[in-house]
Amino acid sequence: METMAVQFDGVNSVSLTKITVRKPEEGELLIASNFSCVSPGTEMRCLDGTQIQHPGFPILPGYSMSGRVIEVGPGVEMPLGSLVYALGTIDASISLLWGGHSGICLQKADSVIRVPEGVSALDASMTHLAAIALRGLEVAQPKPTDHVLIVGLGPIGQLSSRWFAATGAIVKAVDFCQDRVNIAIRGGIDASVLGAQDLDEWADIVVDATGVPVALAQSFRFAKAKPWGETDHRGAKIIIQGSYPDDFTASYDDCFRKELSLMFPRDSTPADLRNTLAQLANGKLKITDLVRVFAPNDCADAYRSLRSQNSNYVTAVFDWVA
Repeated sequence: METMAVQFDGVNSVSLTKITVRKPEEGELLIASNFSCVSPGTEMRCLDGTQIQHPGFPILPGYSMSGRVIEVGPGVEMPLGSLVYALGTIDASISLLWGGHSGICLQKADSVIRVPEGVSALDASMTHLAAIALRGLEVAQPKPTDHVLIVGLGPIGQLSSRWFAATGAIVKAVDFCQDRVNIAIRGGIDASVLGAQDLDEWADIVVDATGVPVALAQSFRFAKAKPWGETDHRGAKIIIQGSYPDDFTASYDDCFRKELSLMFPRDSTPADLRNTLAQLANGKLKITDLVRVFAPNDCADAYRSLRSQNSNYVTAVFDWVA
């Protein structure tokens, strides 16, 4: 079956191209995409050719989309027309890095999640990013009295700040970019430009959402020191939510003196995805203010704008229906 898809042709080269996707077999279904959401950090590495396990260009990127079931294979009882969240396509005529930015996606039926009533297709397309941020919260296990500092206000940082604030923790967020700080403030977060206030040894939990080694080094500075001799005082936690393409170094003195715990949430679990959709359904999580919707024909412009980082949105969504 022919469809259109966002293709990374080479380094920093993006186009909309025609691909083919095969028909569903046993246990599989076809999804007509409504929206697909860009994960800027990961996809910029895909576009640069530096993502781990990059298969070589051309590739079909993206790992968070929503759409409606249009065909099912044998053994699948999903009703046609069901709105579902999916990772992407498992088949295409070009190499895949998850394959979410496609007008039609083939997926295993047991890998998709029905979208609950009350959740829009646009919101559902952002499920994976929100669930990644939620995984960081689940790993950190904050107390209501904890001071939590979010460093980096891309999509994961913005979503992390909202998840942590919902627990009652005392949340601050910082970024070098004033536009991103403004987005966080509009979302109800106490945010400021990095360096505008002294946050050294302020936080019980520091969430690094930058993916930038220099910024990560600063994150260690922000973690509270452990008072000497207080055996019942836990050390601070550093939650590594930034996506790093390679190794990074950490300050041994900071880790030792503060008795830091470094925690590495691994993507998200099916439970995180379902919990995210549930919170979207009950209105407790708001996310559409973080995105700008693009037509697939404007995919090259979308990635150029995200690379600049100076705008009133932090990620892009492709509308496959309009």
